[in-house]
Amino acid sequence: VLQEYWAGEQRIPATALVNAVNEFIETRYQGDVSALQRDLAKSRITYDDWKDMLEQQIIVRSMRQTFVGANVHISPNEIAMAYEGKKSEWVQPAKINVLTFALPDNASFDADYAKFKARLAAGEDFSALAKELSVDAMAEAGGDYGLIVPDDVLAPPLAKAVKSLKDGAVSDPIKLGANRYIVLRKSSVPEKTLSLREAQADIERKLYDKESERIFKSWIARLRSNAKIKKFDLP
Repeated sequence: VLQEYWAGEQRIPATALVNAVNEFIETRYQGDVSALQRDLAKSRITYDDWKDMLEQQIIVRSMRQTFVGANVHISPNEIAMAYEGKKSEWVQPAKINVLTFALPDNASFDADYAKFKARLAAGEDFSALAKELSVDAMAEAGGDYGLIVPDDVLAPPLAKAVKSLKDGAVSDPIKLGANRYIVLRKSSVPEKTLSLREAQADIERKLYDKESERIFKSWIARLRSNAKIKKFDLP
């Protein structure tokens, strides 16, 4: 790729390298060049060598965009054909709005759980109680995971429990680690097949990635056949 770049006439503006260096130092080292140089010294890399490597990375990205990315064109017809061809794949799984509440599994659990149930039965909000009393990491958010696929997010015992509930129902305590959890199945959205419009962005991305990979392999094969490569035998 680098040989192809230097054999051509177009050049990346010098300002692009300067901007890339400054952005890297600002982002990774808060603008402290000496901190970068210390890290480079630990890896036995000079500052100039690092800049050369950064320039090469910029060149490769630019060349790939020019010879690959710019040549990928996905038409609306291709998207529609991909949708109709594998319509069964464009399914949004059922999702459940899950809230969790956790209490330590210790000697005071029965009393604490009784107080929680009493306040809940008196009409207090589950989420408000979670913010006040829950001991798990979701307490600050009121225990609210939002709409999720339980098996993708929750520990298996909690996912199994919430899937067995009806909307609006609260589970019995579930032991998990050092705590016992109560889950609320607040609401749910059933599984549905996405429309073409809903699936379009995902389909286009997949088609783009596939076509990009095809063009990239063809481009690299051509470069490899024309490249001047020297081989050295190690002593």
